[in-house]
Amino acid sequence: MQSVKCFVKSVVLVISIACVPAAYAIVTGLTTAAVIVHATPDGKPSGTLKRGTLVGVLGTSGKWVKVMYINPPGTKQVKVGWIESSRLYIRAPTGARDCKSEYKTNAQVCISVSNKSLDCNPNFDGDGYRSCEVTVDYDVSTDYTGGSYLDADIECEANIEHTGPEMYSWRSDSSTQDNNYSLYAYASQSDSFTFDFSFSSFEKVTRAKIDSVNCTVNSVNMW
Repeated sequence: MQSVKCFVKSVVLVISIACVPAAYAIVTGLTTAAVIVHATPDGKPSGTLKRGTLVGVLGTSGKWVKVMYINPPGTKQVKVGWIESSRLYIRAPTGARDCKSEYKTNAQVCISVSNKSLDCNPNFDGDGYRSCEVTVDYDVSTDYTGGSYLDADIECEANIEHTGPEMYSWRSDSSTQDNNYSLYAYASQSDSFTFDFSFSSFEKVTRAKIDSVNCTVNSVNMW
């Protein structure tokens, strides 16, 4: 018998509390337009999804993405099918936590990734992508209890992989951004970075994915 686990809406599908097979992934996406669901890649239509439908991503095959979704909405009926990747905005799983201590007080400043997502822009002819954006949402917090404030420098690096029919393997690209925060006692701030990746007009990119996102606290000083 297949084991079943119950996932709260914020973990798998932010729609309702649903019981789904344990094999289901926590990578999620939103449909960017009305889309036809197929039983198999290039197979017969098995349903439709409205724009803005939240789905769980289970796998890929060429231009197709295998997804799970709740249908009818508001119920606990989970269905599985295949949709075209060009009509899906994918959210990747969250990253790890990194902390650094201020040497006088031993107070920590920590950064953690709360969400990361990939959004690709199609070429003007609709065949492949001309660029992709990686958006990284993160939280910066401290356990400092003094009356001054901590000055913290943070940095995030996004790495993507992309490929196409004329490429023999996946190619990698990376981008880095940094920021500075003044944090008072028990402060917590939420922020985001957007990383832009443009592709050469000489290479046809038809698939892209987030390889990794890493955020670190580079320095902490008290003022």
